[in-house]
Amino acid sequence: MNIDKFIEILFNTAKQKGLSDYEVYYEKSRSFSVNIYEGDIEEYKNSLNMGLSFRTLYNGQMGYAYTENIDEASITLLVDEAIANAAALERETVEFLYEGEEKYEDVDNYKGEIEKIDTDKKINLVKKIEAEAKKIDDRVKSLQYCLYKEAIVERIIANSKGLRLTDKMDYAYCYINVVVKENDDAKTSEAELAIDRFDETNFELFAKETVDEAISLLGAKSIKSGSYDVIIKNKTFALLLREMINVFSAEAVEKGLSMFANKIGDKVATEDLTIIDDPYLKGRLNTKAFDDEGVGTKVKKVIEKGVLNTYLHNLKTSKKAGIESTGNGKRNSYKGEIGISPFNLYIEPGDKDLDEMKKELNTGLLLIKLDGLHAGLNTISGDFSLIASGYYIENGEIKKPVNQITLAGNFFDVLRNIDVIGSDLKFEEDSVKGIGSPSVLIRNMKIAGE
Repeated sequence: MNIDKFIEILFNTAKQKGLSDYEVYYEKSRSFSVNIYEGDIEEYKNSLNMGLSFRTLYNGQMGYAYTENIDEASITLLVDEAIANAAALERETVEFLYEGEEKYEDVDNYKGEIEKIDTDKKINLVKKIEAEAKKIDDRVKSLQYCLYKEAIVERIIANSKGLRLTDKMDYAYCYINVVVKENDDAKTSEAELAIDRFDETNFELFAKETVDEAISLLGAKSIKSGSYDVIIKNKTFALLLREMINVFSAEAVEKGLSMFANKIGDKVATEDLTIIDDPYLKGRLNTKAFDDEGVGTKVKKVIEKGVLNTYLHNLKTSKKAGIESTGNGKRNSYKGEIGISPFNLYIEPGDKDLDEMKKELNTGLLLIKLDGLHAGLNTISGDFSLIASGYYIENGEIKKPVNQITLAGNFFDVLRNIDVIGSDLKFEEDSVKGIGSPSVLIRNMKIAGE
């Protein structure tokens, strides 16, 4: 059934059952992926997924229901289930439906190019990347992953208040995981490359940089325990920031799960640090004109020159706080309830490149990998103890690779003690949020080694 017709019948059914406040959230995703191993297709997926969430206010409670069946037979069941779920709730609700805004930012995230490229060409591209990577150096033994993935995602939000919003986006990327070996020493390196235009993307450089990093780690050994000045490389620090992102959520603040509770207007970081959530960044997976409640998105300096300016809000938390929503209402999927998430949240870059930062460091460590983020990081207290690897720097130059060391500290102390912020901004992102960071230099970090 046509989705517009489905929504029309759904709304008529809801009205006939005496409902006055109701909303649909519809998502349709077409995706394709292929993974190559040793020149052959190891995995091939072509899928179409769609689903719709219906929510309604019933006796003062917000009830949710969802379906993957976009047909007339599922409509009455959908409405009845949402009503039943609302009736079963006893907690006080402050959820409400949004009427929309006069004007939304013009965001065009649909390029249409990936649909024009033949599937065989995409498969051959991935095969070529694997072959090129293996030719770079005899020590390249395999690529555990050589993956291409693309998706086209459509979204509709409509409700009984007159709101109706649609958007469409597409994206494509390659991911590789390279294994190199010298004698009994094996190392890996992984990288992801977003593809904006196929004919303008340097896949050979992508493969070479990933191989070079893996090779540079061969022969790595531990170092003596002690206090070291440390550079944490851009995407590595972005991963750490990503794990701690909940500290900015008003929902986490309400539940007592954020160390930033009651700290709006307080200095929480070095004055050199500004953290921005920008939903309008071009070329990013999470660039959106409106959030999953239909609220227009906004550029926000969450931390500005070290001062905490705002939490991230959805309609529910903003109503409780008596302020406007920041436009960060987010669903993990159409099946989920409304939560909170940033769009493109990143540390504002400085003006020094990595070579200049190494000179500023003089002697210390450049860390390019942090493992154990799920087990070794307390996302409430900020305490961490993480397995690290990278390079020992002496007189501003890479001296030797290091591994089998542990980096220990506290995330909130790190924010206060960042000494230099680099210019090399990079993002780690998925379909829910994008987190970016330049490389950062922190003084006097605890390292456990030999």
